[in-house]
Amino acid sequence: MIAVSDAGPLVATARIGRLDLLPSLFGRICVPPSVWREVVVSGKGLAGSEETATAEWIRVWEVRDKAAVAFYKDKLDPGESEAIALALQLRADILLMDEAPGRRTAEALSLNKIGTVGILILAEEFRLIAGVTPLLENLRARGFYMSEELYSKARAMAGEL
Repeated sequence: MIAVSDAGPLVATARIGRLDLLPSLFGRICVPPSVWREVVVSGKGLAGSEETATAEWIRVWEVRDKAAVAFYKDKLDPGESEAIALALQLRADILLMDEAPGRRTAEALSLNKIGTVGILILAEEFRLIAGVTPLLENLRARGFYMSEELYSKARAMAGEL
């Protein structure tokens, strides 16, 4: 499986101590240089920085299509732009991304995408976690925004309502 990640899911899962779910679910994760810089360099000392820097299952890939990155940067941040371009370049099976503008762009490009909440639901389905509700609450307590609708939907999908 080829999985490409933006910064959001790396940081969010690290904040709740569950970055380990990513290789368990997706194997090796590919990130573009801007995502690496955002998490490891700019985010030094923050959640996910050290974990990402030392994770042997994360690989940095250079994005070849600079024109695509420039095009997406009109609407998206550099990490999202490069992650989408890299997902297209590698013909990724899945793109890990949380931010709505990036997810809408990925959808328009027919990229298969999943966000942090979806990752937790998938982890519960594969019995890697006992339930999603405590992790959703942990995410919220650490500043991760999710609407009440998404919170309830995730709990319902996991059979926890």
